[in-house]
Amino acid sequence: MPTRYIEILLIGKSLLGVYWMNTVSVLIIDDSSFARRMLSAALKELGYEVIAAESGSEGIKRAVEQKPDILITDLLMPGHDGFWVLDQLKSLNLKVSTIIFTSDVQTTTKERCLRMGADAFLTKPLKKEELDTAIRNALARGKR
Repeated sequence: MPTRYIEILLIGKSLLGVYWMNTVSVLIIDDSSFARRMLSAALKELGYEVIAAESGSEGIKRAVEQKPDILITDLLMPGHDGFWVLDQLKSLNLKVSTIIFTSDVQTTTKERCLRMGADAFLTKPLKKEELDTAIRNALARGKR
């Protein structure tokens, strides 16, 4: 469930606790405005809050400032690419579940990303159900 909720624990008539959960935030890092718009629209339709960045350096800055629940990054970007983003997340000890969303379908690239700490590796074009499943699985595992 992308939108978190209020959970009230009751035993009989005794209130044990009330927990407020916020909307799940997703940071998209992609140099393609088309890819950002496409991902953003799909994520919003699924109920996620979206933050967008057009470069690796801008994305890391937003990750530090806004602490998203999920980070989705392209790999091939000018300047700081997705591999740099994965390195920075580790270097800065940013605990955010990360999904790679790329047109690179090579097995070696996927293995490298997973070794570097990515939680999932999705290939373009967008498959909304696959994206939602990857996000839910990453949320279930929690931030490292």
